[in-house]
Amino acid sequence: MREVHERDGDRCTFVSESGKRCDSRRMVEFEHDVTHACGGESTPKNLRLLCRAHNQLMAEREFGAEFMDAKRTESRQRTRARTAAEKRLPPLVVPAVL
Repeated sequence: MREVHERDGDRCTFVSESGKRCDSRRMVEFEHDVTHACGGESTPKNLRLLCRAHNQLMAEREFGAEFMDAKRTESRQRTRARTAAEKRLPPLVVPAVL
């Protein structure tokens, strides 16, 4: 959403307890103020940009480190399974257009 990127200056909006804003512009992701899992909408008012590290931190604060570790493990397993399945598939043959 362009509006969120413009409002947040294309950088992480995390502010530390000492008041310092993260200046990361790499790997910024949308974070819901009211989490999507709790019914939060994907509207500019409810979204902000966080770098990946701060987005993970906020998720751990919201859902707990153990829960997030389990979700990351599940994601890695799905990725590995998908990669393994792709390696077993024969190459895609595209018929020539006449």
